[in-house]
Amino acid sequence: MVTVRNQIGNGGANYGTANAALKKKLVQTQSNIANNSAYKQNETQRALSVLQQRESVGQDTTAQRKYLTSNLGYQFPAVTKPSITAQPFKPVNTISANTQQGNDLMGQMRQLATKQATPFSYDVKSDPEYQAALQRAQANIKAGTNQNMAEMNRRGILNSTITTDRADEIAANEMGRVETEVVPSLVSQAYQRYQNEQAQQQQQFQNLGTTAQMYQGEDQRGFGNKVTEAGLTGNYMPEGAQDIVNNILSLKQQAEAPGVTAQQRAQLSAQADGARAQLLSLGVNPSAYGANVNSSAARAVNPGIRTLQGQAQDLAAQGQQFNQGLQTAQYNEGVRQYDQNFAYQTARDAITDQQWRQVFDRDVSQFGMTYALQRLQEQNNQAFRQASLALQQDDNARQWADLDYKQANPSGAAGGLTTNQVLSSMQDQYSVPTFTKNADGKSVKEGTRITSDPAKRQQMFQNVIDAGLSDAQTDQIFAALGLTKKEISDFNKLYQGK
Repeated sequence: MVTVRNQIGNGGANYGTANAALKKKLVQTQSNIANNSAYKQNETQRALSVLQQRESVGQDTTAQRKYLTSNLGYQFPAVTKPSITAQPFKPVNTISANTQQGNDLMGQMRQLATKQATPFSYDVKSDPEYQAALQRAQANIKAGTNQNMAEMNRRGILNSTITTDRADEIAANEMGRVETEVVPSLVSQAYQRYQNEQAQQQQQFQNLGTTAQMYQGEDQRGFGNKVTEAGLTGNYMPEGAQDIVNNILSLKQQAEAPGVTAQQRAQLSAQADGARAQLLSLGVNPSAYGANVNSSAARAVNPGIRTLQGQAQDLAAQGQQFNQGLQTAQYNEGVRQYDQNFAYQTARDAITDQQWRQVFDRDVSQFGMTYALQRLQEQNNQAFRQASLALQQDDNARQWADLDYKQANPSGAAGGLTTNQVLSSMQDQYSVPTFTKNADGKSVKEGTRITSDPAKRQQMFQNVIDAGLSDAQTDQIFAALGLTKKEISDFNKLYQGK
């Protein structure tokens, strides 16, 4: 076991627990610090270097800090902790400013519509024009009366009843004019003013409705733009959700800043949790802005609610990926089968070559070289005929497939059989084997051909007709089956006669 002793320069040396030699060193060091400024500066730099080294490997630095502050008088710079500027996010107001303005205007319209109508009312006596008309009438009465009294006085009948009657007549005429001409005119003017006020109120009501519709139409236009954008991007961002996302990103950026304490980070995380809950309440999945996602990754997210168009795009992409994977798998399977078939055919060729070699060697030993070569030639000719026949059949099948494609009638008519399927069916039903003799004089099967039996050929003709194909397709099948024009004509007469 290795014991690390406390020494000067390693930190942790204590005068009370040190031995005599270490105590002497401690006293000498403290004396140098007190009396030699250069030594003190160098010792400070050395102690700071030791402190940094211990911090870099995660060791305790309490003793070094105490030595620097108590013995060397070093003042550590104050650490400024970053302040948290984000405030708890207020609940989102899903009502836009335009909608709020429209609602306010609708409220004013409701007040005007429910306000009790003011009936027409007019007090003629309080009308200044009426008072002015009365003053003019009284002035006219006074002037007329004075003029009448002067005339009566000139005639010497001033105190007669004629003077009084004339004065009463003048007064009655002037007051009657006020009542019959001035008052009706003033009432008409007052009623016109009342109608003008009613028209102005109605116009104000209409103006409020037009303005409210404008605000609501602006919101509708903005909503339509969002829907259009969502159709293109596949994501829809509800009202107010973007502000919440921006707040979360700001909180993440502050939490990732250097020098943030665990307590501050927990406070920022709690605020972000509240914002994420608000996103969820708006229908936006907040997992892309979770606590386990850094700010850089969160900023790269395309936020919003996945729309039907977006889901259709996702399904199309998944379908394309599936089809590509399926095509790749089918291609790999085709390559594998081809490799297997090639390996099998190679092995079969090797076996065939070996068998032929054994037969040739046996014929040479038994019948001589001439017979062996002759028989080998016959076998080669037979193999060549079989290969040629197989090539012809392959080419015939290719031509029929091409004809089917060009006719664009893959389902045929009756029974859903194609032209190639009808031909193949007739060949299977009405073909008979053909034989030839080998070098040993034995009959061996060479191939197949369409039967020459007239009854079966007539039956084959009827089956082809019953397939319900077009005339061109039927003629192609007859030619492939080897029916002559005479046979077709004779069979056709018999078939039509039934």
